[in-house]
Amino acid sequence: MEYLSTLSTNCAIEFADVAVLVVDASQGVGSTEVKIARLLTEKNKPVIVAVNKWDLIDGKEEVAKYFKEQLKKRIKFMSWTNIIFISAKTGQRLERIFQEAEIVFKQYAKQLTQEELNEVVCDALTRKSYTSKGKILKLKEYSQVAVKPPVFIFSVNDISLVHFSYERFLENCLRDKFGFRGTPIVLKFRKHYRKKVEQ
Repeated sequence: MEYLSTLSTNCAIEFADVAVLVVDASQGVGSTEVKIARLLTEKNKPVIVAVNKWDLIDGKEEVAKYFKEQLKKRIKFMSWTNIIFISAKTGQRLERIFQEAEIVFKQYAKQLTQEELNEVVCDALTRKSYTSKGKILKLKEYSQVAVKPPVFIFSVNDISLVHFSYERFLENCLRDKFGFRGTPIVLKFRKHYRKKVEQ
């Protein structure tokens, strides 16, 4: 049964344009939700988190705060997703799921111009540079090469200087400037090679 359930989930994720991760408000974020969240992340799918049975909750403000903290801790790798508190029984905020799905899909398919990308990368380099072993990481060339999800390639002077923390910094700069709400974005780094000039 567990195998069939996993197979069904994988198929649903594979064909989804936007995924809605449903969490039971009375139970919180459990291991099953974390497992599905990881699958969604591996497949680079846009996600909305819907906390269901919200009509049964007292002290909603405190519980909402608790859920946001839980999501930050348990699925921090999906910090870019939005949370909607719903009730399938009463219909509370169900329409928000469809509204959010439309917004999220547009973010998933967003294509930046080179000028827009230049602006955010130049600003990032001005705000923070990365140095390791006396060497400075230099971004020589960069471009967005795909959508669904948005994929960015950076050509650098030394691939060994690319640290996870700086990768996350660049991702945050892109999100701060252009949103990418509800969607993963992929950053890839490669060694920069000078083009040979023909004689």
